[in-house]
Amino acid sequence: MGIRINAYAVDLPKFDAFLNTSLADLLLQYQRNGIDGDTKFQFSIGNAPEHFCAIPGGVIYAFMGEGAARHREEFTEDKLRVIEILQQPARKHLSSENIYQALCLLRAFGNCKGIDFIKQLIDGHRRHWIGSMLQSAQPILTLSEFKELEFLFVRILRDINCGFKMSIGDAGFVRDGLPFVPEDDPDKRFGRWSEKECSSAILLLSKIMAASPRFERPPEFSALADDGDWHDWTRDNILSLLKICDLDYSDCNMLSFIG
Repeated sequence: MGIRINAYAVDLPKFDAFLNTSLADLLLQYQRNGIDGDTKFQFSIGNAPEHFCAIPGGVIYAFMGEGAARHREEFTEDKLRVIEILQQPARKHLSSENIYQALCLLRAFGNCKGIDFIKQLIDGHRRHWIGSMLQSAQPILTLSEFKELEFLFVRILRDINCGFKMSIGDAGFVRDGLPFVPEDDPDKRFGRWSEKECSSAILLLSKIMAASPRFERPPEFSALADDGDWHDWTRDNILSLLKICDLDYSDCNMLSFIG
């Protein structure tokens, strides 16, 4: 599969309030309102063997026990209400578990009726288009604009190569103001654009697209097997990020995952 990027726009105040919801209620909400039957909302808690899952329009179940005793068990709402560990809020869960739990929540509830504060922007695309975009952007932007763009995308890439030689190392991410405390897992690295950085990204990416560049493979990936039309693939990813323009969010942040 290789290294993949997922990115989501979130309206931070609404997302903050949403994370007060208990894990039991999240399972029930996704069962009732999830849109894509192929996308499950699933999670484990700590080192406990139970693995919970909700299917839109289907059942809520968990794999319980270990070894030969492991089995699948379905749950009614009444049964969920008496499982103490499921009464904890999502905020606590995301702040004490691995980063994959946050990705799973965003993936599921970004595709759920009644959720107007999570928008999927990039779904599992590889990173090479970023190198292509930066390569094309360099002659279009001023030096200061290009440095700003490079910094924004280092936020997504962290220290992972995109095929274009970067002048910045891993910029890390800023936890301040986030409604949960994300784990910094080297196998699934978390990134973030603040509201101000989202606005900067829109301006810079819009300027690039206005110049109608032809996106080509970055030098370090010139021998990579073709994945269709490289120009269209890069353009489509940029346009996906520019969907932020259409979101009426009071405090838009972009949360990303790479690994």
